[in-house]
Amino acid sequence: MASGKGLLFVYGDHGGGVTEDDFNAWYDNEHAPARLTVPGILTAVRYKAIDHKSPKWLALYDMTGPSVLQTDEYRSLRTNASQNERNIISRLSLLNRQIFTLISLISSSSTSQTAYGKFLYVVHMNVITTKESEVDHEAEFINWYSATRIELLRRVPGWIRSRVFKIEGHLELAGMVDKVSPLVKKPPTKFIALHEWDTEGIEVIGSTKFKECMTAEQPWTTEIQKAYAEMEDRRFALYKTFDQ
Repeated sequence: MASGKGLLFVYGDHGGGVTEDDFNAWYDNEHAPARLTVPGILTAVRYKAIDHKSPKWLALYDMTGPSVLQTDEYRSLRTNASQNERNIISRLSLLNRQIFTLISLISSSSTSQTAYGKFLYVVHMNVITTKESEVDHEAEFINWYSATRIELLRRVPGWIRSRVFKIEGHLELAGMVDKVSPLVKKPPTKFIALHEWDTEGIEVIGSTKFKECMTAEQPWTTEIQKAYAEMEDRRFALYKTFDQ
């Protein structure tokens, strides 16, 4: 299973300017395959939301590092984009590109694990500092998250791996951007966690171990509440993988 040190994380919604069929045909047949031609982009996979929240679509690209997006090969994709791609993007309501660096990876040693999780549990995370302190509360939070949340989630049957990333940059590309979208109204969170299972989402969410994880731990905070964490989760099912 490829897992580079960088991640391109892209939320998308077609809105009223493009049909869902046209959006998926463009993304599946043109947009994602073109990115796999760039040296340093290792994988491409798409997920569809199963939590009835927006955005509905998510694409993930594992990379050797965030610097891949600064190369001439990657930049040329936009310069040499087809007229169809330009037309589609100009009519989308959301195409939110976020760039991350890997800071933590814990994976299963099972040899039967699949290349990508059939179920993806995404957690957007920010550490909010309320009082001055010399302690690095972000590092403290990530250590807590790994020792508590990930430790519990890895006990859920079918678990493949859990990764935590730190944001490096973001950009909205859609031509008809939805200005009321939370992704547009405020910047993306500084950290994300991606948890994957090789079983269907309904099996994971309905399992006793997953339910225990959701209720076992209280929200993280420091002593005297010098900092606390804001977390929002999303749930996705595997839609399509792409071959290089």
